[in-house]
Amino acid sequence: MRPVILGTLAALAASLLTPAAHAQSPDHPSASVSSPSASPSTARMVPGLKVRRLVTGLDHPWDVRPIGEGRLIFTQRDRATVSIWTGGHTRRVRGFPSSSVWVSG
Repeated sequence: MRPVILGTLAALAASLLTPAAHAQSPDHPSASVSSPSASPSTARMVPGLKVRRLVTGLDHPWDVRPIGEGRLIFTQRDRATVSIWTGGHTRRVRGFPSSSVWVSG
C-alpha cells in the first residue's frame, strides 16, 4: 500500500512542477522574454498572478487540486492527511490510511 500512496503523491507533485518548468521555457507562449536590455516592443506580456489564502493552520501543505463545484482537495505532508475544502470549511477525508503513509525529510 505504501508504494501506491507514495507513487500517487509523487505523480501529483510532478504534475505541479510541469507547468512551472514550461513557463520558464523561452518557447512557451506565457514565458517572458523581458530583460533589462529588452525594449517594450520586443517584450511579451505576462498575465498577472493573484494569490488568495483559502485555508490557514496547515502543517506543510503538499498538493492542492480543484475537484469541481468550487471544492479543493489538498494533502499535508507531515500529517499524512487528505482534506477537502468547500466554501470556507475544511473536512478531513475519513478512511484515508494515514498510518500507511511514510514521510521522510
